[in-house]
Amino acid sequence: MKKLLSLGVLVALSSSLLPSLAGAAPNVLIGANADLDYVYMDEDSTTNYTDEAEDKDNDPVEIFTDDDGDAQYLYMGGKSQFDQVYFAINRVAEYEDNNEDLDWEYYKDGSWKDLNVNDGGLDGFTKKGVYHITFDIPSGWDKLTYQSKSAYWIRVSPEDEVERPALAEQMSMRVYNVELNIEDEDNDDIDDLVRSDFEVDYGTNNNIIGFLNRNNGEYWFALAAEANDTSYKITIDDSRYKEETVSISSVDTSRDSYSVELEDKSKNSSSKNNDDKDRYVHLSSGATPFRDLDDYGWAEAAIEDLYDRGVVEGRSYYYYYPAADVSRAEFLKMILLSADIDIEDYDDEDEDFRDVASHDWFYEYVQAGLALDIIDDDSYFNPNSDINRAEAVTMLVRLEDELNDIDLDDTYTPFWDVNRYDWFVEYIAYAYDEDIIEGYGDGYFRPDNDLSRAEAAVLADRAYDQWWD
Repeated sequence: MKKLLSLGVLVALSSSLLPSLAGAAPNVLIGANADLDYVYMDEDSTTNYTDEAEDKDNDPVEIFTDDDGDAQYLYMGGKSQFDQVYFAINRVAEYEDNNEDLDWEYYKDGSWKDLNVNDGGLDGFTKKGVYHITFDIPSGWDKLTYQSKSAYWIRVSPEDEVERPALAEQMSMRVYNVELNIEDEDNDDIDDLVRSDFEVDYGTNNNIIGFLNRNNGEYWFALAAEANDTSYKITIDDSRYKEETVSISSVDTSRDSYSVELEDKSKNSSSKNNDDKDRYVHLSSGATPFRDLDDYGWAEAAIEDLYDRGVVEGRSYYYYYPAADVSRAEFLKMILLSADIDIEDYDDEDEDFRDVASHDWFYEYVQAGLALDIIDDDSYFNPNSDINRAEAVTMLVRLEDELNDIDLDDTYTPFWDVNRYDWFVEYIAYAYDEDIIEGYGDGYFRPDNDLSRAEAAVLADRAYDQWWD
């Protein structure tokens, strides 16, 4: 007997806790993020922390209270290092001079230091809605004991005097929530697995911080997310079945789905081709939940198509961030998935990059990219560097060349800023002739401009429609 395990990774905000079932940890949120451990305003002894910072608990946190012009600080602390904070704002802040600038700081070497933050459109808490700020984990970030609580603290203060405080329904840290739907070969639900049947690896903190058996073969997990964790492996070790490991790639995405088969120990393993083990099959996710595509009508259909095919996800559940830049590793993964490349075919490839390690989420994609001659065999891949438009088109056309053996002799393009001697000219020329790229209305292609997530989706979707469908 075998059982089928379908897995969905969810990283998003939610409005409610899951139902409380016997033996379940109370902090497994449906597609949501874990609470910050501590939240304080200034030196106020009436503190808001843990459960009081949850979403929809009728106890919103007041941000930047108006205390006779005194300095205002919002303190946020975690027992472990973190790199994102989500806010659900239901009343906006107002400032005396309409200056919405904020100062962000972290604690190091006995004093507060400037923290470089991407505020995700938060704009000084002057807009209602869900926002999240991100930052790189500071080197030398120290724990600080504040209000008798030892934690990694950041704080934020307004540069302008506050006239009306903001209210936040939720402030929370990132947690990866994983949903597993488990059936046997007869499509019967398996309801009797327990927490001890699963082990987590490849994370900074490999604890399952929440486990919930929802019956009908449905299991929910909350996995700790610390610092730069981007992938996990879950090992299923039930006495009735052969041990199997499920790789969860790109856990910063919101709705990846996979399946894996587990063999009954009583059956001869030769009865099934071992090459079929660990095959991941994407399950269609339906319409996108993204709320930030209104100004990107030219890319919306492409994003929806790639989302439905499991190629792209949002940077949070409700937000795709179409204007954000794309890294080299992210774009490589996007085009490989769009072309339906099975990266497991390249597990045995050697990687020679000094900046790519076997535990990186993009490791398998880089291996495939090397084997397919999409990327150059060099000392460094620079996976986290933003990819520019010329590099992206080059990767895309090289993949098409590998798959379909195309002619790349043409060096003509209509773009003023693409020279016939540029290293990328043949790739730009081919992509233009194939209606993959159009350039800008002023006759320029701008090859050195960073590629946006919206542009990346259009490129990958057009390549699929023109070449790989």
